This record gives sequence, C-alpha cells and structure tokens, in this order.
Amino acid sequence: MAPPPPVEMDAATKAMFDILTQNMTQMRLANEAQAERMEKLTNEPALSRDSKLRFK
Repeated sequence: MAPPPPVEMDAATKAMFDILTQNMTQMRLANEAQAERMEKLTNEPALSRDSKLRFK
C-alpha cells in the first residue's frame, strides 16, 4: 500500500498538530505505565495468597 501524499500545512496548524501528537504520545506512555503498575498490584497479592494457601 502506497503511503498517503504529504499534507501541506501552515506553521500554526503544524505546531498545533505537533503538540497534539506529543500529547497523545505522553498519554499513551502514561497509560502503559499505569497499566503495568495495576498489573503488578493485582498480581502480587494473588501470588502471595496462592503461596500462603499452597505452603500452609
């Protein structure tokens, strides 16, 4: 599939688009970090509970 043709933008539009893209990237990274923290929090107690039951 051929790449889309380049879009011509004036400087203000390009600056706004760059800020939007940067914000989206920061939000994605923050969401990934939060997902990792939540996964770690939900896995640790479950593992310790399983270990306590298994090795009682």
